Amino acid sequence: MTTTETQGATSVFPANDWRYRPASECAARPPAPWTRTAFFYQIQLRSFTPEGTLAAAARRLPWVAATGADTVYLSPVTLADDGMDKAYWSPRQIRSGTAEPRNPYRVKDYYAIDPEYGDEDDFRAFVETAHSLGLRVLFDVVYYHCGPNAVFLKEHPEFVLHNTEGGIPSNIRWHFPPLDFARTALCRYLWDNLVHWVRDFDVDGFRCDVADLIPLDFWETARVKLDAVKKDVVLLAEGAQPENHVKAFDCSYCLPFYHTAVEPFMRGKADAAAFAAIHRALAAERPKGSVAVRYFENHDLVTDAGKDRNERVLGRDACEALIALCFALDGIPFVFNGQEIADASELKMFERSPIDWSREGDAAALARLALVRELAALRRAEPALQDTDLDWRVAEGRVLAFSRGGAGEPGLFFAGNYGVEPAAVAPPPGFGRLALSRRATVGGDGSLALGPHGFAFIVPA
Repeated sequence: MTTTETQGATSVFPANDWRYRPASECAARPPAPWTRTAFFYQIQLRSFTPEGTLAAAARRLPWVAATGADTVYLSPVTLADDGMDKAYWSPRQIRSGTAEPRNPYRVKDYYAIDPEYGDEDDFRAFVETAHSLGLRVLFDVVYYHCGPNAVFLKEHPEFVLHNTEGGIPSNIRWHFPPLDFARTALCRYLWDNLVHWVRDFDVDGFRCDVADLIPLDFWETARVKLDAVKKDVVLLAEGAQPENHVKAFDCSYCLPFYHTAVEPFMRGKADAAAFAAIHRALAAERPKGSVAVRYFENHDLVTDAGKDRNERVLGRDACEALIALCFALDGIPFVFNGQEIADASELKMFERSPIDWSREGDAAALARLALVRELAALRRAEPALQDTDLDWRVAEGRVLAFSRGGAGEPGLFFAGNYGVEPAAVAPPPGFGRLALSRRATVGGDGSLALGPHGFAFIVPA
């Protein structure tokens, strides 16, 4: 406990609690040690294999391990609501034109595997196969809302919020009934669900959908219950709240970073100075030691993009430079299935839309795969890329450059040119050896020349 003076009166409050002080003045919950070198790979089953099943995905897990990833984030495989009433379909699902009612994010039964993907034995085999390959598995849980035909509603209609006129569950932004977290029985039902997947299927953590719209107390209690079952279970928040990191979550999407920094920068709507300023501002408001995942594609973004995938709009060289940035920034790099072969397919979460793996042997695919493997190996080999501070050195025009390192660390320097004109950067004194690069050269005077979309990781000479 800490005692402070407030207007002459003494108040006593917990020293590291976001309820009593800004999250920025708190320390983040220490993340699981294995996340220091983690590399997250998202599998969307409807895209990952032609079959779209857990069994087929399990057979392809050696490929995931060969990319250098060590963690699979599996999109929801729980039983989806099959109701055909489009009043309870999301606007995005309706816009997609699908006739398939089963949206993976509209859950009917939190305790059942959807037959579209297989059964419990298939899921257990998927996790066991992943573990045998050194891959951890994050299980996607969707607790903010459910389907209108959720199995628990017959016995517990009070588990969801209802319209004031009664009877009909409320339709929120996604047109799904929101769960009522004021109900202690509901919370117990969902805490038991988390424990079930860890205890009975040995999952290694959870990606928590729309985490910020669920009371943080719920997640903090979940953390306590999970810690009692299995050590180092990871909770990944799809959210933005800085306070998520104090007690409950190991890492988060840090959504403002993508929406206000990454997306405008990669579309040419903001410059490097704005990118760096947002990174600094977000770091300042978050607890010391908090961890963000770094991405520029995921199932939401790819679904919304349709045919206008980044590989087509930005080009492959630009996407290479962005993937390199995800590995260079502080946090955990995140790759959506198919990015490792420069996939530009139209992939939809609402219906079967397989990646075209037949092109995995073409030159562009092989070049991208080689880069991802090199980036993963560099992250494991260089302590400076593992949970260390980031010091901005250059943020001008389309050039981003920064150092990573900490006390006693030799450090690493990253520079990337996100424009179509050549650029030059001066690395810090003593840095002159290219550890990994594309379209970059070091001159005799130690200067770094970056071609269009060129980038380099430089270590001490």
